Amino acid sequence: MARLRRPRIGSITPPADTTAERADLVEALWRELGVESTTLVAFDFSTLVILEHLRRRLERAERGEPEGGPVIRGVLMFNGGLFTDGHSHPWWTTPVLRRLGDWMPQKAPFGVFMTMAGVMWSRRFPDRDKAGRRVYESLRRHGGYDFLRRAAGFVADHKAEGERLDFGRLFMAFRGRFPFLVGGSEEDAFEHRQVDLAQKRLAPFGLEIARLAGGHMTTDEEPGALADLIARFEREKAAHPAI
Repeated sequence: MARLRRPRIGSITPPADTTAERADLVEALWRELGVESTTLVAFDFSTLVILEHLRRRLERAERGEPEGGPVIRGVLMFNGGLFTDGHSHPWWTTPVLRRLGDWMPQKAPFGVFMTMAGVMWSRRFPDRDKAGRRVYESLRRHGGYDFLRRAAGFVADHKAEGERLDFGRLFMAFRGRFPFLVGGSEEDAFEHRQVDLAQKRLAPFGLEIARLAGGHMTTDEEPGALADLIARFEREKAAHPAI
């Protein structure tokens, strides 16, 4: 595998951190580690990496090439982008971050940070400030804010791909080969429309839908429930693709 280099923070031309680049990295890791089969599990914008990989499989097959990648046992996506018309990010979050250019509030007080980012957790979550503080401190290290700015382009990235990364088309293409499960948090402020659209458009064709309590950061609010959902999917569905 070619060595994957991450430019130093502050470099003149930082990486774009596009969906395609993330998919390149995942596929390179599969090759390097010799992964032969896997269940794909994604949270947040990583769902777009799954869509990109599935689309690449179809495009390779259309060219008469091997699909590439390991055997897929199942696909589980939670709180992420599925349809280009389903993103519902509050205007003061991802859209603003994408337009900040090279300026990021790296020295902003915690209260200012939570004014912007607090919507990631439901207000009833008792450890909301504690979880927010952990993210706040992480972003202040190792160029976290710079990455956050660059990563915020994933919504525009998705919309630019149009029908190519439309989950509905990909689900219909692969549903006979392995199972899918789409999940979302009941109070997710970022992608709550995605699960509603999936329910309306694809549940009649066999797509399994799951909903958990809490806000977008299910990994903080309902980690046990999310882990149980993944384990059940792997045990009951992905292990028996024909079911």
